[in-house]
Amino acid sequence: HFRYCFPFGRPEGALKATLSLLERVLMKDIATPIPAEEVKKVVRKCLEKAALINYTRLTEYAKIEETMNQATPARKLEEVLHLAELCIEVLQQNEEHHSEAFAWWPELLAE
Repeated sequence: HFRYCFPFGRPEGALKATLSLLERVLMKDIATPIPAEEVKKVVRKCLEKAALINYTRLTEYAKIEETMNQATPARKLEEVLHLAELCIEVLQQNEEHHSEAFAWWPELLAE
């Protein structure tokens, strides 16, 4: 839910603080640091869920799926292009916000 839990105009440093809290929650004890791969694994799972939620909400917003059955091929193409533009906008906004929080963001997002 990254996009919806941290709405646009997100507080400065909120994601970094959340990741720091995640690391502390995942730690077995205070003396043993959590491996970066374990944090990546949790974030990857969250991103997969967020991608599905974002896609679902964008298709609802764009009203793609309900109009696809009766639309002409030209209209279908228009709808898909509109959805692609919305997806690109979300990706750009997420990139701007999340890339400052951790260096491996682009790699994880590409997966």
